[in-house]
Amino acid sequence: MIIVDNLLDEKELSALRESIDYEMETYGRHFNECDFREETDHLGTENSNLYYLKNEARQLFLKCLVNKGHFDQSCMDEMDLTLRYHILTSPYISVWHKDRLADWEGDNIDYIGVSFFMNEEWSIEDGGLYVYKETKESSTGHYVEPLNNRLIINDDDLYHGVTRITNDNVNRHSLQMFINRKYLK
Repeated sequence: MIIVDNLLDEKELSALRESIDYEMETYGRHFNECDFREETDHLGTENSNLYYLKNEARQLFLKCLVNKGHFDQSCMDEMDLTLRYHILTSPYISVWHKDRLADWEGDNIDYIGVSFFMNEEWSIEDGGLYVYKETKESSTGHYVEPLNNRLIINDDDLYHGVTRITNDNVNRHSLQMFINRKYLK
């Protein structure tokens, strides 16, 4: 698991936020191509929103990840990835899952998940923690708070999930990227 705090500087973060806002207003893509209801690991989604990002925001985010040495430049040309913007609210929860398309129990990791948090403020009491464990059978694991400007790259595609968001007055903002593992540096 790769965890990076303060991934973007203020200028980069501001440009990314503006790009996401522009893309959502211009292109929409709210549930147009995928609905959380198709993904059985996501529960309590009735108050949450999902947007596909395919233009400016995707290019900008990917360029930042390449420039900071997390992914190979070839991903910019091939674009073997999906980028979504999630706005999650109570009672959202995500149960244990993996992001690969191949068999979850096999050794072939084709796609990995990348989470980037864009919450202005977050408290551990709000829930919505990113949790992961080393094996399916593990009864212990780790948690990561969804703090603003924090990146998580699940490079070994470990079992992970999100604890229930318990505060009705917060929104959990994140980018979720699913990218071919071959681009990982």
